[in-house]
Amino acid sequence: MNKEPKMYWENEIVRTFATNLRYAMEKIGYTQDDVAEQARCHQSYVSDIVNGKRVLRLDTAEKFAKVFGLELWQTLLPRREFIKEFVERMHRDD
Repeated sequence: MNKEPKMYWENEIVRTFATNLRYAMEKIGYTQDDVAEQARCHQSYVSDIVNGKRVLRLDTAEKFAKVFGLELWQTLLPRREFIKEFVERMHRDD
């Protein structure tokens, strides 16, 4: 019996968080290992999150947000708004 892994992409919140996390990782140049180290979790967990294979707890989502200097609510913004918030945060850090 071939059992496909459950995907959580149907859940808009999961998809939004994962998409925004990937965007932040790419812009800063972080790898999954970098995020895992700072969030104190395993790289495979980060991979599962960004690929929609796992739903994360709110406290863990908050840890991921803090890796990028963000609040949890910012990581749940629609893509265009997230990019604006993220870019503004990056400029504040310069």
